[in-house]
Amino acid sequence: MGNAIRKIINLGKSRTLSIEIPSDFGDFVELILLPCDDDKLTLSKVVDDLSEDEVFLASAYSAVIEDDAGEDKIWEAYLHAS
Repeated sequence: MGNAIRKIINLGKSRTLSIEIPSDFGDFVELILLPCDDDKLTLSKVVDDLSEDEVFLASAYSAVIEDDAGEDKIWEAYLHAS
């Protein structure tokens, strides 16, 4: 496994989609469709303009600044365990 394609597609009035699959995906693929809200659509436009490294760094940064008290307690315990 390891390969993935993520696309946000406007279905338009036809309500159909077409996806070109790279040959290294093999002959069978698993397709999962999820609805997309406006926030994801806006984020997708921004992400399309970033390099792979920039997307990784932005994702890592957002995970670090996420406000999650439970996760903060885990990190505090980890950092102070010696």
